[in-house]
Amino acid sequence: IVDDLLDEPNETVVVTLSNPTNATLGANTVHTYTILDNDIPVVTITANDPTATEAGTTTGQFTVDLGTTNTTGSAIVVNYTIATGGSNATNTTDYATLGGSVSIGNNQQTGLITVTPVDDAIAEGSETVILTLAAGTGYAVAGSPNNTATVTITDNDTAGVSIDDVSVNEGDGTATFTVTLNGAVFLGTIVSYSTANNTALAGSDYDAESGTVAFLGLNGETRTITIDISEDILVEGTETFFVNLTNATGFAQLGKTQGIGTILDNDSYIATITATDADAAESPLEAGTFTVGLNTTNLTGSPMVINYTVGGTAVSGSDFMALAGSVSIGNGQESATITMNPINDSEVEAGLETVIVSLASGTGYIVGAPNNATVNIASEDVAGISIDDVLVNENDATATFTVTLNANVPSGASVDYSTANNTATAGTDYVAETGTLNFLGLNNETQTIVIDILEDTVAEGTESFFVNLSNPNGLIQIDKVQGMGTIADNDNCIEAPLINSTPTIFCQAFTQDLDAYTDTAIPTGFELIWSSNSDFSVTGARLNTSVIDFEATFYGFLYNEGTGCVSPPLEVTLVRNEPPEILSTTPATICGTGIATISATVSAGGSLFWYASESSVDSLEEGSSFSVSVNATTTYYVEAFANGCFSEREAVTVTVNDLVDTGTTTDTSACSITGGGATTIDLDTTRSGGDTGVWSIVGTPPSSVTIGADNIVDFEGAVDGDYIFRFTTNTAVSPCVDESVDVTITVTTCTNDNDGDGLIDRDETALGLDPNNRDTDADGIEDGVEVGSDVNNPIDTDGDGIIDALDSNILDSDNDGIVDQLDPANNNPCIPNISAACQIDLALEKTVDKESVLVGREVIFTVTLTNLSQIMVTNIAVNDLVSPATGFQYVSSSASKGLYDAVAGVWQLDEILAEEVVTLTITAEVPEVGTYQNIAAIVDSFPEDSNATNDRASATVTVTPRSTDECGFLFNQISPNGDGINDTVYINCIADYPNNTLQVYDRYGNEVFTASGYDNTWEGTGKNGDLPKGTYFYILDLGDGTEVRKGWIQIIR
Repeated sequence: IVDDLLDEPNETVVVTLSNPTNATLGANTVHTYTILDNDIPVVTITANDPTATEAGTTTGQFTVDLGTTNTTGSAIVVNYTIATGGSNATNTTDYATLGGSVSIGNNQQTGLITVTPVDDAIAEGSETVILTLAAGTGYAVAGSPNNTATVTITDNDTAGVSIDDVSVNEGDGTATFTVTLNGAVFLGTIVSYSTANNTALAGSDYDAESGTVAFLGLNGETRTITIDISEDILVEGTETFFVNLTNATGFAQLGKTQGIGTILDNDSYIATITATDADAAESPLEAGTFTVGLNTTNLTGSPMVINYTVGGTAVSGSDFMALAGSVSIGNGQESATITMNPINDSEVEAGLETVIVSLASGTGYIVGAPNNATVNIASEDVAGISIDDVLVNENDATATFTVTLNANVPSGASVDYSTANNTATAGTDYVAETGTLNFLGLNNETQTIVIDILEDTVAEGTESFFVNLSNPNGLIQIDKVQGMGTIADNDNCIEAPLINSTPTIFCQAFTQDLDAYTDTAIPTGFELIWSSNSDFSVTGARLNTSVIDFEATFYGFLYNEGTGCVSPPLEVTLVRNEPPEILSTTPATICGTGIATISATVSAGGSLFWYASESSVDSLEEGSSFSVSVNATTTYYVEAFANGCFSEREAVTVTVNDLVDTGTTTDTSACSITGGGATTIDLDTTRSGGDTGVWSIVGTPPSSVTIGADNIVDFEGAVDGDYIFRFTTNTAVSPCVDESVDVTITVTTCTNDNDGDGLIDRDETALGLDPNNRDTDADGIEDGVEVGSDVNNPIDTDGDGIIDALDSNILDSDNDGIVDQLDPANNNPCIPNISAACQIDLALEKTVDKESVLVGREVIFTVTLTNLSQIMVTNIAVNDLVSPATGFQYVSSSASKGLYDAVAGVWQLDEILAEEVVTLTITAEVPEVGTYQNIAAIVDSFPEDSNATNDRASATVTVTPRSTDECGFLFNQISPNGDGINDTVYINCIADYPNNTLQVYDRYGNEVFTASGYDNTWEGTGKNGDLPKGTYFYILDLGDGTEVRKGWIQIIR
C-alpha cells in the first residue's frame, strides 16, 4: 500500500487465484482488500459567473470545489469570509445575505454560492463581492490564488445633480438657484459651479461667482447658490445669465448642468421735455427749440416715438409752422429736438405769444417731469397811426384833422399831438393846441383833432401850419407823424392854386406837364401861367409852355389880364434822382424744412426790401438779408430804394432739397444647410419704401459671405451667427447727406434645437423666441408647449397678438389680477376687468374767445372734455350754468357730443371713448360791467373719476363800459325841439355802415320806426307825427358782421 497525499475515495484491491500448477484450487479463489484513504480534500473557489447586475437582478455565482467527490458519507461544510469596505458591496444591503459557508453533499464534488443583488436606488457604481475560503473540518484550503474569487455587481442607478432656472426682478437684490441631488449617492458628492454671461453681463447686471456645493448623498438633498443682482437705471429689457455645474465627484452624475437666471428689468424709459431755446422771434426770424430726452439711451433697436400736444397762446399755422405731434429718438440716442419755426405775420400781438409742448402717453415710455415746456415768440409788429392833411378857407372857423389806427391793438393805444408854425402863425392865423388821443384799439379806428382858424383881413396868400404826433403808447408806431393844415387866404383878389399829390421826384428822364400839379378850377377870365421866378413881374422868367423835361423849381400863378389880378404862387420843385442798383443776390439751399437766409447787396445809400411776389405791395422784411422758414422751394423778390426811387425787383430763390428716406428694414433669418429653409436672402426684401441706394457688409461671424447680383446673399455653408448688412442711400443732394440703416440676418442650421424645447432654432427665430432659452418668457412653461403643435399658427390664448410663448403666464404687467397670457391688454388695467389699478381720469379745460369785452357784447366759452383713461366712460355730467346771476345771459350752445340743458346748466353725455376729446361751446351776452367767472365741473361719471385735480375749469371775463367815441355807438337820449342840438338819434361813424338797419319799438312791442341805411336823421317821430316822450327800445344791426346791438332810447320833450 502506498501512502500518498491524494484525497481520494477508499480504494479496493481484488486478488483472484487461477491456473494452479501442481495444485488444486479450493472454493474461495477471490478475495477483496479495501484501502482506506487517510487524506482530506483540498478546497478551491472560482467565480464561474463573475458578473451580477441590479437591473433585472442578474445573479453572479461562485463554485467551491473539493477536488474530489465527497465520499465521507456526509456533507462537507466549507467556510468562507466576505470582504468589506472600500468598493466592496455590503452583505444583505447590496445582495441577498450570504451565510459564510457552503455545504458539499456526500457523493458531490462541488458546491455553489449564488450572489443575488439588491436593486436599490443608490448611485454607488460597480461593487465587488469577494469570497475567501476559510479553514474548517474535513478539508484543507488551497493556496492563493485558488482560495479567493470575485463577483462584480453592476449598479443600475444614477444620482443626477441638477440646477433650476430662476427669474427675479432687477430690484430684488439676489437670485437664488437651487441645486438638487435627485438620487442617493454613496459617500456623497461635491459639484463645482461658475457663472457665465448671456445677455446679462457680469459686473454691470450681476456679480460673477464660482465655487462648490457639497452633498451628503441623500436623495432629494438640495443646496443653494446665491448670485447678487445689480440694480441700475438702464432700460435694457429682460436679460439672462447662466450658472453652470461641472465636476461632480464620486458616483454622482450631472443632470441639468445649466441654470438660467432671468433678470426682469424694472426700469422704464422716462420721457421729459425742456425748452433748450425758449426765445423765438418773428423778425428777424429765430426758431425756438424743445429737447425731448429719455432717462437713458434708447437701446430698443428701433426709434422710440414720443407723442406730444401743442398749446399756448400762439396759433398753429398762423403764428408758427404746425408741429408734427410726435418726435423720434433714434436707437442709440438719448434725445431728439423739436424745432418751432415762427411765421412772420403782420398781426399786432400783445407781449410774447407762447407755444407750449406737453408730452403725451405712448408706447414704450412713460411721461416724467418736466412734462411740458414753453417757447416764447416775440413779435415786431406794431400798428401804425397816421394823421391826414387838411385844406380849409380862412373863414371856415376850424380845421379838423383825422388820426387813423390801421390795425387792431390789444388793450388800446394813445398818442399825443401839438401844433407848430409853418408859414401860418399861432395866435394870428390859428389857435395852438396840444392834447392826447385815446384809441380803443380797433382796426381803422379814427379820432379827430379840431383846430380853430383865425379870420383876418390881411392879404397874405395861402399859409400852412402843422399838427405833429408824438409819444405813441401801446403796440403802435407813428407812420405819418405830421399833418399839414393849409389855410387858403380869402383876402387876396384870388387865392393861389392848390398843389395836389402828383409826384415831383423822377427816377429817370422825364417830360412833365406842370398843370398836372393842381386841381384848382381856373375861374373865368384867369389863366394859369408858370414861371421860373417867384416874382410874377419878371416877365422874362415866364415859361412858354407848361411841359418841361428838366429839374428845377417852378411857380404857378392865376392871372387875369383884364383886371390885373395875380394870385400868390403855387411852388413846385421837380427833382431827378438816380435809382439804386442791386449789385448782387445770394440764394440759399437747405435740406428739408427749416430756416434759410438769402441776401443781396445794393449801391451806396440804398435800402433793400423783400417781397413774397413780383407784384405784392407789402414787404416781408427790410435789410440786406432775409431769413424765412420754408418747407418747399420758394422764390422771393428783392427791391432797392433810395432817393425816392425803386429798382426793378430781382428774384432770389430758396431751394429746399428733399431729405433722403432710408425706408424701413426688418431683421430676418436664413439657413446654413439646405433642407431646413431658405439659404439665400434678397437684401432688398428686408427693406420697404425709401430711396434707392447700395448695400454693404458691416459685420459677420468668422465666415466669408458676399453680396451677389441683385443684392442676393447665399449663406449655405456659412458659420452660424448674426450677419449685419447696411443700406446707404445714394440720392442725397447737397446740403442733404445720404443716410444708412442696418438689417441683421440670423443664420443657423435651421434644424438644431439648441435649447431642447421641441422647436427648431429656425422656427424660434421666426416667432421671435430665443433659440437658446427653452422658456423665453420665463414663466415656467417651455416654448414648445406654449407654441403648440402648429408653428405656423402658434397659440395666442388671449388673442392680443402676442403668442403665449412670449406672453408670460405668471407676470401681470398692469396689476389687474389677470396674468399677461390671459389678458388681451397687458398694459391696460381696465381690460378685461376694471381693476383697482384702473385709473379713470376725465379732464376739463375752459377758454373764452375774449377775456376783455365791451358791455352788451357776446363772448363764446369753449369747454373741452378729454378722456385720459384707457377705457370708455359712461353717464358723464358736467355742470356749467350760464345765467344773469353769474354775469352772463345765455344765447346759444353747441355740443360735439351729448346734450346741454341751458336751464339746468348741465352737459350730459352717454359715453366718451378712451382718449376721445369732445367740446361744448356756449355763446353768452355780457349785460353788466364788471369781472365775472364762469365755472365748469364734472359732477358724475361711471366709473367714477379718480383724479379730481382736473375736474374743474374756469374762464374769467372783464366787461368794460362802452366809449362814446367808438364807431357804432348810439347816443340814446334825444330832445327833439328843433334847436339843432340833440334833436336826432346819433350813431358814431354811421356813414361807415351803409348796410345798417335800425328798428325802434315802444314798450308794448309795437314797431314805431324802422330804417335801412339809417343816416342819423330820426327825430322821434312815428306814423302819426311826434312820438310821446318816454322810453323806447331799439335793435341796431350795423351790417358789418358784428353782433346785433340792443338797448333803450329815451325821448325827452
